[in-house]
Amino acid sequence: MRKGMISLAIFAIVIFSTIGYYSLQAYQEKNNLLTDTLEYLEENGYDRTTDVEEITIVQSNEAMGEHAAMVRLKEEPHTKYFYAYKKDSKEIYQVNKITDD
Repeated sequence: MRKGMISLAIFAIVIFSTIGYYSLQAYQEKNNLLTDTLEYLEENGYDRTTDVEEITIVQSNEAMGEHAAMVRLKEEPHTKYFYAYKKDSKEIYQVNKITDD
């Protein structure tokens, strides 16, 4: 009985550690995408405090990778710009642009 409890405890620790590791990794990837997108925008003449109305990380399709940064600019409040990493690189590019009707 005691061996079974110890095995169960070890199994639970491994499972929770794995979940924690992947959750932390996903958080870091999203945070890196957010930071890299803001740097990309600044390199292209935008100011994060005066030009960017909203920036959020959203789930995306496979063409864009797992996540994309959705950006709404103050001067274009009805347009959403989507940015992601190019495949197999850390280079940001504009994936899509959607205008609300």
